Amino acid sequence: MHFSSTSESLTAPLQQLAALAPSRLGADAMMAQMKIKADSEGLTLTATDGELELSARVVEGVSISQEGEAYVPARQMATFYASLKGDEDVAVQTSDGATELRASSSSLSLNAIGESNIRLFSVEDGEDKFWLKLGKEDLLELMNKTAYAMASGDVRYYLNGMLLEFLPGEIRAVSTDAHRLAYAHRESGDEAEGLSSDAPVSCIVPRKAVQELSKLLAGANEQISLRVSDQRMVAEMGDYKLTCRLVDGRYPDYTKVIPRDNKIKAVVDRRALQASMRRAYIVAEDDPGKTVNLHFTSDWLHVQASSPQQHRTNEKIAIQFSGQSEVKIAFNASYVLDYLNSTEHDNIELELKDKESRSLLRGEGETGAFYLLMPVLL
Repeated sequence: MHFSSTSESLTAPLQQLAALAPSRLGADAMMAQMKIKADSEGLTLTATDGELELSARVVEGVSISQEGEAYVPARQMATFYASLKGDEDVAVQTSDGATELRASSSSLSLNAIGESNIRLFSVEDGEDKFWLKLGKEDLLELMNKTAYAMASGDVRYYLNGMLLEFLPGEIRAVSTDAHRLAYAHRESGDEAEGLSSDAPVSCIVPRKAVQELSKLLAGANEQISLRVSDQRMVAEMGDYKLTCRLVDGRYPDYTKVIPRDNKIKAVVDRRALQASMRRAYIVAEDDPGKTVNLHFTSDWLHVQASSPQQHRTNEKIAIQFSGQSEVKIAFNASYVLDYLNSTEHDNIELELKDKESRSLLRGEGETGAFYLLMPVLL
């Protein structure tokens, strides 16, 4: 394999793939390698960490002299390209198991390992259950509104991911760690195959794939194409393709935990509540449950927190309140802030029942998303 490229054309995709490839040695050394394939039109770069696989197609700024493929340490190659000043030309050639990179005044020789040692799984067989195209903003918004509620390292492995449900013209996203639950849906009128109006088709996308996909979507301009089989999901956007193995399990029926009888309602300015909760967190972070007490009255919300070191905070925010004269409830401050940081609504509606029951938070007048939060029991 022999090709040349400008440093500018490869620096960004190399850094994307190097961030995915493991950096440790030992058992992960095989997956620290990136596959480079050169054909008549350009390059395809592929890296995997065993859970995800990311490919980037590069055509602009690349000239192929000899087709072929090679396996190169991803982080070292990315660092070399990023270190070059300006937009230098780089010649890349493989010979006898090594890859030589030559710029105007520097060179780097990288040893490779064999193809049989790298476990790429995008080539695995599996019939697609459905396929669809949608605007990248739709999926990115759903993820931003729900991803923060995913569990991390939970023994209930199906919670360490995001549930995506697909219907013709509609997409739903749900995340929960059993203490809180975030839900959002969007209408989508884009192309689709294999979806039925009788029942949603669903999959559980692992936490790491959600995080990586969110990063790619944030920088994408095009539509995204999703293909889902029983074992994997393939997301293609522009020059990038992300493949992940899906979580094998049954997601809990989130519809059964949505409260239907929360008669107490409060409306509060989001920025005022956000600022107050941040100040309360200064004290609450020393508490094991990061507990903040909220006391709702007819005109005011009192935000209170204390710590084992006897630190205290107490302030009040004007609210609109209905349902009864007052109610007191305690929440984990981090969980409340996660929600407030994920929404841009000016006002937040809280639907409450009592100090021991689940509460709902949503933007005022919002119908496409909500946040369900368990109280801290004192």
